[in-house]
Amino acid sequence: MVELKTPGVLRIERTDKPGERVVVDVASGQLVRGRFYDFARWGKALAAGGSYRTVFGAQTIGVRDRSVRRARLPIVCRLLRFWRPRS
Repeated sequence: MVELKTPGVLRIERTDKPGERVVVDVASGQLVRGRFYDFARWGKALAAGGSYRTVFGAQTIGVRDRSVRRARLPIVCRLLRFWRPRS
């Protein structure tokens, strides 16, 4: 689950295994409640245990999944938040 303030292109690149990459052009109709992109809802998934770099506009977030051995985590534990810079 990714929180986006606006629609746009979301890029996710696996950093521990080069070559795995996901690019999603998120439309406003794909945002739950106008700001959340739900990977499961749109049939997209990342490999468990991977390390990723996520990019939205000029913002980048590094993510390392440590949930491989755990049961399904609450969505708040899997949420990435991209904030639009204030002007």
